[in-house]
Amino acid sequence: MATQAIVALKHPDRAKTRLSAKLTAQSRRELYFRMAEHVLKTLLRTESIASVAVATASDEVASFARGMGATAIDLYVDLGTRAAYQQAIAIHRPSGELLLINGDLPFLQPEDVETMACDRDDVVIAPDRHGRGTNALWCRTAGMVEPLFGENSFKRHCAAARAMGVTPRIVRRLGLGFDVDDPQDLELIGHRDVARPSLLS
Repeated sequence: MATQAIVALKHPDRAKTRLSAKLTAQSRRELYFRMAEHVLKTLLRTESIASVAVATASDEVASFARGMGATAIDLYVDLGTRAAYQQAIAIHRPSGELLLINGDLPFLQPEDVETMACDRDDVVIAPDRHGRGTNALWCRTAGMVEPLFGENSFKRHCAAARAMGVTPRIVRRLGLGFDVDDPQDLELIGHRDVARPSLLS
């Protein structure tokens, strides 16, 4: 199977603002680019991923993505993750299998990505470790489920799939479930208990 992957990346100066109590603006930028680099490198070395594109309205991020070996999808405006994926699909017009995956997954590994695609599934959803947001959405056909990323998006994606007559497969793995949004997430990085299953419950 050959899946096209799209990673939505907002302007680095507006990224990870919830970490401002713990990190300076420069440190947030550095963290943002380190995590994005890790996700892109992981996708690029995953066997089932045929191509990787970054959806962004930032010229700096577009140049960064191209330097990593990914394609850049230049968006009209930065309106958040949901709008970024919607714009990217409208501009890029991907066909076939499509993976939409966030760029702040510090523990992502190729085997995590491989679990998203399976012959028997039409829609696969990877929620965040709290079971509220969506960190990755795989569809056998692009556009089968509209990107609904944002608050409580996991439930919305599940409902959208079922409305299409599809029972989504849910994937809960550390690499897909652990994103970095708030100071608590930051504190858990490197903690010896981070891989315990309870963190994904």
